[in-house]
This record gives sequence, structure tokens and C-alpha cells, in this order.
Amino acid sequence: MAESPSHQEIAAMFTIIVLVTAYVLIPPVEVLLSGPSKRSRRANLGMIAPTMITSGLVGVALAGVATYGHAHGVGLAAWLELPQAIEVALVVALLDLAAYVDHRFRHRLTSLWRIHRAHHTDTEVDVTTSLRNHPLDVAMIVAVSSAATLALGASPTAVALSGAIGVIFAVWDHLRIALPGRLERALSLVIQTPGMHRVHHAPDRPQTDSNFGLIFSIWDHMFGTFGAPDPHCLVGLNTLDLAERQTLRAMLADPWRRQLKPTIIANSDATHLVQREHSPTPSP
Repeated sequence: MAESPSHQEIAAMFTIIVLVTAYVLIPPVEVLLSGPSKRSRRANLGMIAPTMITSGLVGVALAGVATYGHAHGVGLAAWLELPQAIEVALVVALLDLAAYVDHRFRHRLTSLWRIHRAHHTDTEVDVTTSLRNHPLDVAMIVAVSSAATLALGASPTAVALSGAIGVIFAVWDHLRIALPGRLERALSLVIQTPGMHRVHHAPDRPQTDSNFGLIFSIWDHMFGTFGAPDPHCLVGLNTLDLAERQTLRAMLADPWRRQLKPTIIANSDATHLVQREHSPTPSP
């Protein structure tokens, strides 16, 4: 008799179904609800292979860490001996908190900002923006998630469920839709919304340094990084060569490029537009 699939295998199959459904069915819905996209999706879709490969490595790494920790009684959940339902809820919340902290550091530290920056060079935010992640950025996420998983002593089941929920919210956060204002304001009290995440993709601080969460908005409310949802705000990195950063090759090379932020200098003769390299400043 064939064995039933494990929770991890079910979560992996669910993730694949969600991703395929998202990138095939959602773009036409976005066009129907919000009009044609202002840019081609081709470059973002070109990141499917690198994203799927690195996401697969993430899953393998986290499953391995969770299995080791669970087998050896390592971590908070193992020490507390919590019922499974409570453990799963705690792991989902605390792994999201770890992702929030990690995201803030990737904006604050210059070296980490460089590998994360390609995600912010998109001139539009839609479901395909969720694919726009540099492999080095994903590797950083793997390292942080693995450390958090081991510290929590999360079971493979809890990690698999957390990952599946995270995939859903990665798609949800980047949807190019405008929710009814009252609904979005209510949802943003607890969870991330598309309008919140669009503000995170705005060209300048402090908007870029807001709404760092993936699943819950609670962390942004608690730590002072919440930004009110705005489904119509401008997006795209504030750099003079933004148009040159839209190809697959440019995205992969982005960590080694300078960010040329326009600076206006006024004097008695004229107002000059000059270029300077931009480095992140401390988050609020």
C-alpha cells in the first residue's frame, strides 16, 4: 500500500500550484481590474527559473534544519513541549517576525541593500514582481530562515505550513489591484495588503523603509514602520538609470551597479541636476 504524502510534500505541491496559478491566471485579472500594465512582464518572468531553483533550495534547507532540530530536541518549541496547533501558530508568527527583521536589515546595511535592490527597480508592482529577487537575496533569506527555524525548534510540519502561507502572501502583497479603502484599512491592522506593499516600493524614504512584513502588519505597527496603504502611489527605485535596469541581465548584475540618485543643487546661476551614489540610511 502506497504511503500517504507527508505534510512537507503536500506543502511543496501546494506551493507549485499556487505559483503556476498566480503567474498564469492573475495577470489577466489585474488587467481587467486595473488596466494594462505600464511595462512588459517579460524580464520578471525570466526570473522564474532562478527564483524556482533558489526557492527549492530554500525549502530543502529549511526542511533539513527543521528535521535536525526536531529530532535533537533543539529550540524553543521543543523545550516548551507545546501542542502542535499552538506550536504551528507560534512558528508562523515568529518566522514572519524573523523575516520582518531580516527585511529591515536588507534595507539598512549597504551590502545587503545592494543584493535586495533589484526587487525595487521594477517600474510597476504586479504579481510578477514577486519573482524579481536576486539569487543572492534569496540566499540571505535562506540563512536567516534556517537560523530562526533552528532557534525555534520548529517541526517540519510547522515550517511547511509557514512556507505555504508565505508563498500566498508573496503573491497577495504584489497584486496590482486597489481594494476598497475601508476594507484595506481594516485588513492592514493585522495583515499586509497590496496597497501597503506598493508604498514599500515607492521611490524614496521614508516610504521605502515602511511595511517590511510579509504576512502580518502587526510588526510594522509595533516597531513604527507602518505606512498607510496607497494603491496608486508611484513606484520604482530613485535612480537616474532606472530604465537600464529592466532586463534580466541587468537584474542579475544589479548588486555591482551604482545607484545614481538625482540631487538638485541650486545656485545664483542655475539649478543643476547632478548624480551621486546612493547608500541606505538607517531605518526609522
